[in-house]
Amino acid sequence: MAWGKKGMMTVLAAMLWLSAGEGSRAQRPDSVEAAQYLAFAGGVEAVETGAYERAVSRLEALLAQAPAYAEQSRGTAAYWLGRAYERLGDRDNMQRAWRTGLIALDRAGFFDLRLTDAYLRSLTAEQRAVFPGETVRLYLSLLAALDEPLFPGEVALMARHVAQLAVILPDDVLDEVIANVPAVAADEWTFKPGAGTRLLEWWRSQDPLPATLENERLLEHLERVAYAEEHFAYPERLTGFDDRGEVYVRYGKPDKEIEISFTDPWLIDVVFQPGVSVSPSDFPENVFWRYGDIDRAAYFLFVKKTDHFTFAQTIDLIPKVLRFGFSRSKRGVDKATRMIAVLRSIYQQLAPLHSDFEARYSDVENYAMELPAFQPGRILNRTRRINRIPAGIEANRVTSRPSPDVFAQTILMRTESEDEMAYGRREAYAPRASSDVFRETERLPVEVRVARFLDDDGRTRTEVYWSPAVGAIRPSKKLRKRLRKQGYDVSDTFVINMTTVQKTEHHQPRVVNQKRYFLTDVPENDDAVIPVQTMVVRGDTGRYHLAFQWDEYLPGSRMGTQMRLGPKVKMGAGTADSLTALVADGRTLEMSDLKPIFTRKGDESLLTLDDPASASPYPFSRIASDVQLALYFEVYHLTFGADDLAHYTVEYEIARSEDKEGLLRLLGGKEEARTASRISNTTRGRTAKETIFLDLSDWTGNGELEVRVRVTDETTGQHVERTLRFHVQNTGG
Repeated sequence: MAWGKKGMMTVLAAMLWLSAGEGSRAQRPDSVEAAQYLAFAGGVEAVETGAYERAVSRLEALLAQAPAYAEQSRGTAAYWLGRAYERLGDRDNMQRAWRTGLIALDRAGFFDLRLTDAYLRSLTAEQRAVFPGETVRLYLSLLAALDEPLFPGEVALMARHVAQLAVILPDDVLDEVIANVPAVAADEWTFKPGAGTRLLEWWRSQDPLPATLENERLLEHLERVAYAEEHFAYPERLTGFDDRGEVYVRYGKPDKEIEISFTDPWLIDVVFQPGVSVSPSDFPENVFWRYGDIDRAAYFLFVKKTDHFTFAQTIDLIPKVLRFGFSRSKRGVDKATRMIAVLRSIYQQLAPLHSDFEARYSDVENYAMELPAFQPGRILNRTRRINRIPAGIEANRVTSRPSPDVFAQTILMRTESEDEMAYGRREAYAPRASSDVFRETERLPVEVRVARFLDDDGRTRTEVYWSPAVGAIRPSKKLRKRLRKQGYDVSDTFVINMTTVQKTEHHQPRVVNQKRYFLTDVPENDDAVIPVQTMVVRGDTGRYHLAFQWDEYLPGSRMGTQMRLGPKVKMGAGTADSLTALVADGRTLEMSDLKPIFTRKGDESLLTLDDPASASPYPFSRIASDVQLALYFEVYHLTFGADDLAHYTVEYEIARSEDKEGLLRLLGGKEEARTASRISNTTRGRTAKETIFLDLSDWTGNGELEVRVRVTDETTGQHVERTLRFHVQNTGG
C-alpha cells in the first residue's frame, strides 16, 4: 500500500478516511475540509498536466496546514510538491518538500513508499555521508514494505530495488524473496511472504564492523547503486544501469581501467587500406576493467551497443567484416591479414594487464611479424602483395606454418574458446561481491575457533579462541614510515580492542562484549606471534550468531591510570554464524564442542587435566606434525545405571588424507588412512570431562586431518558426536 502504520491501513484524524476493506480507495468524508481535498486533487492534476507553478502554489498552501496530508491511491501531498519542484529544476525545494513530508509522517507513525524512495534517490553522496543513519533507515524501511500489500506502481518501484540488490544476493536468499522469474515486467513481479523480513535479516548479517553503529557494507551498496544509476544509466533495464553498473555494484571501482584503442598509426597503416572496407566507426567503443586485488579471474570487457554497454568477448572488438571470408584469394588473405593485425593490437594492450593474454599476444605477434604486410617497408610490400602473397603461402606450406587464412580462422576459434574458459573461471572462483570497507586500513588476519559449553543455568557459554596470524601484528614498512613521519613511536607495543557481538537468530544484536589487550615486546621478525587469547560470552539460547572485530592501535599517552589510544594501524573482522545452543533439558545426552589444546611432544601434563582454562587453546586451522594435539570436551546429562554410576563410551576416529608425490599425486594427490579407538568410562556425576591426545608422529606428508569423537550413554543408548578438522604440515622432524 502507498502508506500505512505498522502494517495496518489507518489514518490520521486530519487525513482522509479509508475503509478497511481490501483494495479500498480513499473517499471524501465530511470531516475533511473541502478546501484541503480540492487543493490536493488540483495540485496532483497540475503536476500530471505540466502546470508545475500552479501545483506548487496549491500544494505549498496545503502542506503549511497539513504536512502529513495523504490519499491512499495517490500518496502524500509532500511527494507531489517535490515532483513539481523537480520538474522546475529547483532541487533545494524538492528535497525540502520531501523531507518535510517524511518528518511529518514519521511523527504520526506513518510511512509512504513513494515519498521515501524519491527522497532517498535524491540524496547526493555528500548528503549520504553526513546522514548515514538516516540513509540506512530509509532504505531498510523500503525493504520492510515488501511485507505489505503493494499497488502495481509500487511493485515496479520495489522490483527495481530488489533487482539492484539481486546483483549481490546469494541465490538461496534470492529464492526466498522472489516468487517468479525476474525476467517478467517490473509491475508483474511477485514477492514471497516475509520477503522484507528476510532481506532485513540478510543485511544485518552483512555488517562487516560490528563494533561500529553503522552497517558499512549497506552504506557502500547504496553508494555504488547511486553511482551506477548516474554513470552507467540504462533505463531499459530494470536495475536502471547496464552491465558496467552491475559489475560496479558487485565490486566497486576497478584497480585498472583502459579503453582498447585502434588509433595506433601502425594499425591504421595496415588495416585502413583499399580492398576491404573497414572504417574507424566499425570498431566499438569499449572499456576493460580488472579487479586483480579481488581475484585473478575477475576481469571484464564491455562494448557499447547503441546506448549502453554490455559484457563482451575479445572477438566483439573486431569489426564484423573481418570475422569471416578468409580464403586463399587475394581478398581472403587481405581480410585475414587485417584481422590478425587487429587481434595483435588488442592483445598487445591487454597482455600487460593480465597473464591470460600474454600467450595469445606472443603467438599472434610471432606469426604476424613474418607476414609481408608486417615487415619493415610494409607499405612497399603491400603495393607488391599480388606477387608476394602467393609465394608467402607456398613458403608457409614448406615451413609447416599455416597460411594467413588458416591461421586467422584458427586464432579466432581459439580466442572464443579461451574467453569462454576465462568466463568459467570467473564464475567459479571470483566472489559474488566484494567490499572496500577494509581498503583504507591494513587488514589484521586473525585465526579464530569457538567451542560451546553448557553453564549451570542451562544456557550456552561460547569460548572464543583467537590469535593474529604469524607476523601479522606489526604494521607494514610503508605504514610504519608514514606513522613515524607523523611523529608516532612505532616500537614493540600495541593495543588490540576486541568486540564480540552476540546476535539473535535473526541477526539482531543482543549483547556486546568488549575487551582490551596490551601487547608488549612484539618481535620485529616475520614470525612474531602472541599467546592465544580467549574471550568468553554467555547466556545464549536457541540459534544465535557471533560477530567479531579486532582494532589494533598504537598506544597513546596516559591520563592517570587510563591510557589513551593512538592511531589505528590495523583492523580485522570475522563471524561464527548459525550456532545452536546446547540442549539443557537434562534428559538428552549433550556434548560440548572439541576444544583443541596445544602441547609439545612428550608433555604428558594434560593427561590429568581438570581445568581446561589452564591449558592454551589452539585456534589455528593448520598444525605442524611436531605438535602434540589434545582435545578437551565435556559430556552432559549422563544417566545413572542400577549401580548409581553413569557408564559411557568414548570413541574417536582419525581420518587422514595426505598429499603425496609422484604417480599418486597425478592420480588424485591424496592417500587416506583411518585409525580408531574406544574407551569405556564411569562417573559418579551426570557431567564428565574428557581429554584425548592425538599422535601425529608418523605423519609423512602434508594433508587434511579430521577427528570425529562420539560419546554413547550405555544406560540409555543415546549418543552424540563432534568433529574437528585441521590441515597438517609435515616439519620433516
